[in-house]
Amino acid sequence: MPFDPTKSANNSPASSAEMRSQLTSLNADIQQRATINDLNNAIAKALAQTSNTSNNLSTHSAKEPMAVTTRVRCRTSSTRWMI
Repeated sequence: MPFDPTKSANNSPASSAEMRSQLTSLNADIQQRATINDLNNAIAKALAQTSNTSNNLSTHSAKEPMAVTTRVRCRTSSTRWMI
């Protein structure tokens, strides 16, 4: 039975079976959540994959100028600019 936050209503008599069921379902939910170690391992794995990807990229030498081209088109009949 999943946790039901609407139980028990304010000022209602307490039922031990209902409370036990609520606490059991909360405990099950907590046990299924990721731990700090799980999150740290996932972050480390993602960073390692990012590093491996960037290691395969080549860098551009600062001695060689980079060629950059830009094309600008303008429509005189309206205020739209297209770059």
